Amino acid sequence: MSVVNLQGYKVDKIDFVNALDNGTKIELGNKYSYQVQYAVGKNMAKGTFDIEVHNKENPDQFKIHVIVVGIFAYNANEKKELIHTETFKALF
Repeated sequence: MSVVNLQGYKVDKIDFVNALDNGTKIELGNKYSYQVQYAVGKNMAKGTFDIEVHNKENPDQFKIHVIVVGIFAYNANEKKELIHTETFKALF
């Protein structure tokens, strides 16, 4: 078994706002977070990836917000830091 195996994923949220006029130039900003929750004694984990890309000056004019959740089986002999990193890579 590799460090982690993606068992499945779902998209919990998608918000998209584009109230810009055609040809409008904007500067994009982004923010994201990633959390892992472990199922005790089952070698299973849930990773939640929350990302938003938006117009820096006025996020109400342009914004994309997505939350993706993945379920992973992992090798119990691996360190949590490596499991965290590998689950993030798989969802990204």
